[in-house]
Order: sequence, then structure tokens, then C-alpha cells
Amino acid sequence: MKKKWLLLCNIAYIAFLTSNAHPDFIEFFEIINKNKIVVKANKEFSKQFIKEDFFAEYDESIDLTTLDESIVTIPFILNIVPVVWISNETYYIDVMDKDLYHSLQRIKEVFQMFYPHHSWSGELIPKKLVTNTIGPANESDQPALALLFSGGLDSTNTSISHVDTKQLLITAWGADVKVGENNRWDQVLEQCQKFSQTHGHDHTFIKSNFREFTETPYLYNKLSRWWVRVSHVLSLVGLTAPLLVQHNIPTLFIASTFTAQHPYPLGSHPAIDNNISFAGSSVYSTGLDKDRAQKIMNINAICKEKKLSLPNLRSCWFDPLGKNCLKCEICMITCTAIIAAGQVPREYGFNIDIKDATQNIKKLFSQKKKYLSPGKIHLWERNLSHLNALPEHKTCSTSLKEDIEKLRNFLCSIKFKRYKSSRTRIYSPQEHELFVTLWKQNVKEVKI
Repeated sequence: MKKKWLLLCNIAYIAFLTSNAHPDFIEFFEIINKNKIVVKANKEFSKQFIKEDFFAEYDESIDLTTLDESIVTIPFILNIVPVVWISNETYYIDVMDKDLYHSLQRIKEVFQMFYPHHSWSGELIPKKLVTNTIGPANESDQPALALLFSGGLDSTNTSISHVDTKQLLITAWGADVKVGENNRWDQVLEQCQKFSQTHGHDHTFIKSNFREFTETPYLYNKLSRWWVRVSHVLSLVGLTAPLLVQHNIPTLFIASTFTAQHPYPLGSHPAIDNNISFAGSSVYSTGLDKDRAQKIMNINAICKEKKLSLPNLRSCWFDPLGKNCLKCEICMITCTAIIAAGQVPREYGFNIDIKDATQNIKKLFSQKKKYLSPGKIHLWERNLSHLNALPEHKTCSTSLKEDIEKLRNFLCSIKFKRYKSSRTRIYSPQEHELFVTLWKQNVKEVKI
């Protein structure tokens, strides 16, 4: 009798903690027109960390009402869970996908290693774990893999590298193009759809405020550049969960920008990307062995072998019409990578010659500000190393050779260390080796 009484007391105590220590984290969610989910979070939490209710809207072929709550809420969970961790508070939700729950435990440890000045002790605890599985393909011509696709160099290289495998290309409206920028989005969507059709793939898009709904001063005071340093891949992968489950696609590719030569803490890193899982899915960070110039070489080689047209690349995040502005840093980094690979920018959709590109690069570095993020400095340095190794092309005209040489000489004259902010984190050789080891340990062999 005493044991039974103690057991009842324990059950009652656990129920008390669950229901009273913290209210439910999700105040409510609703599905609108079958293809849009809106989630309202806990009121007290929202005061500090959330600017507006979260939403994600899919194309009309997606019926969210047919999916379990543990799948439908993944887009919100993966966007918000690192915010919960850094809040150092404990919250409860009704259900969570079992694979997702266990993968988040591993990813949380990665952030604790990346940014140890924060404890990351917050918890999002599910009252129930649900085992979900992605079913077999419904049709023989169904995509075998999904790819987050922006039309940029990284994602285009990944798609071209698997050109013989049918893909579902997924573009997020709300990443670089904000929700509401309709004209700009129309241009981006058209280019992504055209690439898809050219290569025989399927294309879809997701419209969401995933970048904006947590843009609060309190959060950015906690950890600056939150999107780049923390939520980048978690946010994007979360959006894809309902798509992968409904389309029965077990594999998702995310194109990496960096290689093991730049293995430092960021929101996109093999230790994060490759540890995400839900409903038995596998997520792969791809292109980890190639820098930007090498990706251009790879695209060029495959297109030659398969007799494909070279793709137009969209690198710019700033042009109001969704094109390449040919002035911003990422446009110029990509143009330089193309030149460093022995190619011509115009062949990849950049309407500029080498001479004018060099002038725009000079203007970029003559601006007064001018601090670059460590990642950007690394990209310039990698491009320069390929320019220095670029062989003499007998087929090049004299003027073209001279233009390449002028670009090379200018970049050689740049003291890139001058462009590092005094606040830039400098890693010791021991830390570098630690992060290289972590990077290599988390690289996965792709299986489709």
C-alpha cells in the first residue's frame, strides 16, 4: 500500500511539474487552407524573443491536415529551439518526432562547444515522442532526393553533381528575398523554375517569415548575427519537413559554402547539418571538398561531359529585381571565382567582363568601412590562390590575359588582415585543429 501511495505521489509530482513549472510552449497552431501553418508561442517567451507569430505556407499540392502534429510543427520547432536553448528556460510541448528529439540533443552539444560563453541550458521537452517514417515512393519518376536550392553557386554545383538523379528543388521565400518583395521574388522564382525544367527536376517553394519572426533586439544582444551563426540551416531544414514526408523523399541535401580549410563555428556546419533527422530522413551537407573556384570547374566539367548548357548563377542578395547587381561583395567574389577557374563570368549569367569586374572590386575595397567577416576574407584568399595557380591559356587573347593579370596583381596587393575587425575571433592552432577534427568527423558519405 505504501509503495502504491509513493508511486501515485511521484506521478502527481511529475504531472505538477509538467503543467505548472512552465506553461505549454505552443499556445496554439492552426492550419489554413490546408497548406499554411501559423504558430503562436508562449506569451511570456514571445515578449523577449519573438516579434510576430510564425507561419510557413506551401504550394497547393501540400495538405498539412494529412500529417501528424509532430511533423507539421517541425518548421516552427527547428526555427525556435536554439532560441529556447539560449533562454536557459524549460518549456514543454505536446508531441515531437522521435528522431528529431534525439538529433537535437546532439546539435545542442555542438552549440555548447561553438559558443561556450553561453550555457545553452534551456530545454524544449516533449510530453510524447512519435515515431514517424517516410513511406516508399508513390511513382517511379518521383524525385529521389530534395535539395535546398537558391540558384547560387553552392546549390547549383550540388544539383549538377547529381544531374542524373531526379530532384525536388526547394526555394525558400523569406531567406534572402523578404516576404512582400514580390517583384524580386518573381525573378528568383522564374530562374529557379527554369533551371529545374531544363534539367528535368521538380521545383517547389515555401513562403515563410522564418528569418523575421525572431529578429528582436534581446535575442541579437544575446548572440550577434544570430541567423548566420546559429539558425541558418536549422531554420531552412525545418521548413522542408512536411514536404519530404508528404512527397516520400527520405534524403535532403544542403550545399555548403566552406570546406575543412574554414571549419569554424557557423549556423551551417557538418556537425549541425548532418546531425539533423526527422521521420527517418537523412540530411547531407554537400560540396564540402570544393571551394568556389573548384565548384565552377566541377560544373564546367560535368556540363561538357553531359553536353549541357552552363547554368546562370544567382549570387546577389541585394539587387531589387532579384538579379546579380555586379557591385556587391558576393557578386564580385563569385565573378572572381569564375575567372580563377579559367572561365568567363558572362557564361554564368554575370553580364560583366573581367576589366569592369576588376574596377568594381577596386571600388569595393576602396570604401571606407571596410571590415569583412572572416568567412568573406577566406573566400577572397581562396580565389587568389587559384588565380595565382591559373595556367597561361594559349587560346586567350592578349587583352584577356592582361585583364586577368591586372585582377591578380590587384588582389595580391590587398592586405586582407587589414580588413579584419578588432572584434574578429582569432582561433589558436589548437582550436583550429579541434574544429577541423569536428568537421571531418561529421562528414557523411552520401547514400541515395
